[in-house]
Formats: sequence, C-alpha cells, structure tokens
Amino acid sequence: MWHDEKYKSGITAENLSSGLSSNEMEEMERELNSYDIGLAFVETRAIRASAFESLFIFINEHLTELIITGLLAPTAYDIIKSTVLLITRKSKGFIMKSNRNEPKECSKSLRLRVGEAEIIAPIPGGLSDDQFSKYMDMLRDSLAPFATTQAPKIERYEIFLAEYSDECSSIHIKTIIEYGNERIAEQRKKEKE
Repeated sequence: MWHDEKYKSGITAENLSSGLSSNEMEEMERELNSYDIGLAFVETRAIRASAFESLFIFINEHLTELIITGLLAPTAYDIIKSTVLLITRKSKGFIMKSNRNEPKECSKSLRLRVGEAEIIAPIPGGLSDDQFSKYMDMLRDSLAPFATTQAPKIERYEIFLAEYSDECSSIHIKTIIEYGNERIAEQRKKEKE
C-alpha cells in the first residue's frame, strides 16, 4: 500500500479525503509526524470485487507491531486513535453497486498486517468517542495473542476478519472462510424458521 516513504510507520486512508478540510488533514499529519508516523491520503478509482462494502484505513506492518507490543508512546497511540476516529466520522466514501443506480455510503475498516496475515477490522458505526477508544483498545488486545500464537504459523498470505461482538464487547479474529461459513449457517437457520 502507498505510504509516506520518509516514515517507517504509516497510515494510509484510501478514498477517504472527501469531507475532511485541508487544515484537518494537515493537522493530523503534523501530529503523527511528530512521532515519526506518516499519513497519506490516496485516491484510487477502479472497479473492485470485494465481499466488504467498505473503504479502508491501512496501518502498515511496522506501526501495527509497535501498537501490539506496546512499544508506542501512549500519546502517539492516542493520536492514532483520534486520527482514525476523525477520518471515519468526517470522511464520505461511496461505492456503486452494479445492480443499483445510486451510490451507497460505505462503512470504514482498518486493514492491518501481521506477518503473512492481513486483518480486516470493520469499524462499528455510531460509537461515541469513549466507545471508539475502547473498540481500538479491544482490537489491540485481540491482535497481541494473535501475533504471538497464530501469525507465526501462517506461511503464505491469508486474510482474517476481526469481528466485533457488541453483546459480549469483544473482538474475535477468524479466517475469512470461518466468517463466511458462519454467515451461511446463520442464513440457513433463518430460512428454516
């Protein structure tokens, strides 16, 4: 993914600059740069096949590792959380579906890399600032054991989903195949009712 080459750690927001003022983007970039974290806003227009109706905020592998291991300064981590929150709240991203004439606003998701594992973490909508902060902490806390137990066993690229469970306030990381099988089972159960 594209990133600011001056920084080893970086965040890239793809197709998420609309809705943010240039002053807001510059302020976020300045705050992150003070902790040697780059920020890039990238606009790409292409047809994509995806199971997720989502636009992505990429956190590169080096920054993900710093977050998971707790080696990032607490203030820097708070700035990352506030940056992601501001991007998700103010950005407007739309997709066009082939069977619709109207654009549909998309959800936003984080994409993180841990070794050969890419984790997609959909960001729940409608969270307060405090709930969002807790969500980010839960994600970090869920990624830590994943990085030490599961990720080292992965020998080639694999996609995982960090699924937020509102009922038990937790995040479960599962393969995309496990996630798909669970959705199919739920759908079949509803059809039988």
